Amino acid sequence: MQLPHESETRKSIEKKLAPEFALASEILEMAISIFTSERSVTLSEDLPPVIFVNAMGLLAKACKQYRAVCELSQMGLGDPTDGVARMMFETLLAVSFLLRKQVDLTVQGQPLIVEGGKQLTPTFRGQLYAANDAFQAQKILNGATKAPGLLCDVPASSQSRFETNVANYKTMLGPAWTKLVMRKGYAGIHVSDLAESLGFSEIYASVYKIASGGVHAADAMNHVVGQCEDLNDFHFMISPNPENVPTTLNFASRVMVTIIQEANDRFGFGLEQRAENLMTKLGEMSIEFPED
Repeated sequence: MQLPHESETRKSIEKKLAPEFALASEILEMAISIFTSERSVTLSEDLPPVIFVNAMGLLAKACKQYRAVCELSQMGLGDPTDGVARMMFETLLAVSFLLRKQVDLTVQGQPLIVEGGKQLTPTFRGQLYAANDAFQAQKILNGATKAPGLLCDVPASSQSRFETNVANYKTMLGPAWTKLVMRKGYAGIHVSDLAESLGFSEIYASVYKIASGGVHAADAMNHVVGQCEDLNDFHFMISPNPENVPTTLNFASRVMVTIIQEANDRFGFGLEQRAENLMTKLGEMSIEFPED
């Protein structure tokens, strides 16, 4: 089953954006090669193995997200594509937060000061990330068991393990960090502040923030044509639209390459020059859909 004009739109996109999709294939191939080639990795002493595992899991996730962006872009489904690209940016933030040797968090440009706070070493950042996972798991469990009409029978032993895990992380983080992580996620700050802290403010403002309306279903009129009071004069845009495809594809491609660079800097995959060359090519690509 397809949307109206989907086949014609896809053919037009694949023809007019052939260089862009060829470059996207190169980027995805580079990312996949990290997992399929026989590369050895030597972890530095300040990087616990669990962070390597988490970061590689996020990289694997990014590969699937990027593949989804490419496929949705070829179909001309701009709104869902923006949503997945936005998810990719959050993946980049998590990878950077975990892997960088030094991270200085700020809130509205000012250093984050946490009472009784600990140094943001890679080890402690890994603990923050794992604690957030535990807190979210307990939150989901509590919601499922208390939701009216939802049958969710969790054994007492399992609930006890969740509670013990959460209690351990609360002790590990301390009350101030626990409060921040439970309210705002693994970094304890808003995503806009995390983006600024990591040097990604421009990327955040250029696409992530713009895509917010679509993600939160606050963009109904973007799918409607007509400004008259007569309902017969309104048209609803159900067909694919290629207009924003080049912009979103370029954004997601830059994010994918940056994720690879962050991982490469820490793990030494030997992809420095290849990633740099691909980023240069991305800068030469148009972000406007070619006219007929």
